[in-house]
Amino acid sequence: MSFFVNNANGIQHTVDPRKIEIATTQFEAMNITFNGMLDTCYNKCIDREQYNEADVTKGEGNCIKRCVSKYVYTNKYIGTYLQGKYYYTFTPKSILKHYDLYLKSLVEKK
Repeated sequence: MSFFVNNANGIQHTVDPRKIEIATTQFEAMNITFNGMLDTCYNKCIDREQYNEADVTKGEGNCIKRCVSKYVYTNKYIGTYLQGKYYYTFTPKSILKHYDLYLKSLVEKK
């Protein structure tokens, strides 16, 4: 069973393009967040002027752990704050362009 395939009782299964669009939107949002964290933590923690060692040093590793932890915590904190403050305006409908189609597909399944 796949999220992307219509689960009809018939033998022939097709890929649901709406689900592909939803997954693509979610992937793009996560990709932007991850790349921002990667750039920020790399620029802050890795000393690019002297590559004395092939591996990440203990100090660099600790810096990366703290940076990633702070980035994830801050991202979660801001998301929670915005959802609380703008509960009626900051919704999936206002952010994800395909959210209405997803809701309709859930209703159609019932």
